[in-house]
Amino acid sequence: MKNPVKTYYLAPKLDWAAVGGPVRLGSIITGPARPDLAVDKKPFELPQPVNYSKLEAWTYEDSGKRKLLAGLFCRFLEATIGVDFHAKLERTQTKRYQFDRLVTMSITPDVEYVKSRLEDDGVRELLEANNNKAYIITGLKIACNPSGATSTSRMTDTRLRVGANLAAAGVPLTVGPELEASHSTEQSTSFVGGTDIIFAFEIQKIRVKWYKNGRAVTVTPRNKGAFMSHPNGEDDGKTGGSEDELTLEVAEITSPKVDGGEEVLDAVEGECQAVNLRSMEPWCYMNYPADL
Repeated sequence: MKNPVKTYYLAPKLDWAAVGGPVRLGSIITGPARPDLAVDKKPFELPQPVNYSKLEAWTYEDSGKRKLLAGLFCRFLEATIGVDFHAKLERTQTKRYQFDRLVTMSITPDVEYVKSRLEDDGVRELLEANNNKAYIITGLKIACNPSGATSTSRMTDTRLRVGANLAAAGVPLTVGPELEASHSTEQSTSFVGGTDIIFAFEIQKIRVKWYKNGRAVTVTPRNKGAFMSHPNGEDDGKTGGSEDELTLEVAEITSPKVDGGEEVLDAVEGECQAVNLRSMEPWCYMNYPADL
C-alpha cells in the first residue's frame, strides 16, 4: 500500500478563528507563508461539491532533536604549542495538540473555475507582480475546542584548551589553561480549550503563461514541505512530496491580454451551503467566504 500524500501545511499561527477569520476556503493568496492575506477584492462562490469529513478526539504529536558537534585541534611552533577547541549545539522541540473534533473541508477547482477567479482585480494585480503565479486554498483542517502544549530547549556546550609542550626545554610536561562553558534555555506554552481554529491548510498553484494568441492556465498541487496527508491521497513513499508533481488541468484561452478581449465574470451573491463544525449539519449564509 502506498503512503498518504502529504498536502496540508500547518498554519503559521494557531490563533486564526475558523469562523470569521482571515483564512478562508477558496481564497487566492501569494503563497503558503501567508494564507491569511487573501488578494480577492470581490465575493466569490465555491466550486461544488464542497467535501467534508471529521475525526473525533484527534491528537497530533511531533518531536525532534538536532545536534551539532564541531572541533578544532592544531599545533604550531614546532609542536610546542597546541590548541584544542570543541563545541556542541543541541536543540529539542516537542509539540502536542488535542482536539475534540478535526473537521476537513476541501474543494477541487477545475480550470474553468480558476479562469473566472482570475478576472478579480486583486488577483490580476498579484499575477502581474508575482511572475504570473498565485495560489488557491483548496482545503482547511479546523480544530474544534483545541488544546495543546509546545516546548523548546536549547543547549550550548563549549570547551577550549591551550597547551604548551615543555619537552624542548628539558621538562617532560605539557601545561596550559582549559576553559569550559555551557548554556541552556527552555520555553514552554500550553492552552486548554477555546475558539475553533484553522489548524492546517492545503493549496494549489495557479500558473499563467502568455502566448501570441492567448494564454495557458495550469493548476497543480503544491505539497513541498507539507506535513499532513490528504484523507484520500496516496504517493510513492516520498516524504513531504515535491512542488508541482501533477498537472490537473491545462486550458488554452485564445483572447488577447487586454481587458476588452475578455468577459469579466462577477461573483454571484446568494445563498450557499456551509457546515456547522460541531454538529456537521448544514446551514445557509450570505456572501461566502466573508463568514464561515
